[in-house]
Amino acid sequence: MDRVLRLVEEPWDAWPARPPAGEPEFRETTFGEHGEGLISFYVDDATETIRIVNLVWLG
Repeated sequence: MDRVLRLVEEPWDAWPARPPAGEPEFRETTFGEHGEGLISFYVDDATETIRIVNLVWLG
């Protein structure tokens, strides 16, 4: 949950989930003590929100 709260404040800190010519609003980042989780999300600058579309936990 900590990583999600940080993403709300700084969503562009994550890497693009699509090729650069695609949609830069789709981003991905890891979370967990050793990076064992992956969050894919969409950044909506107009409403200052993120929408999580995928969450994977390997731990």
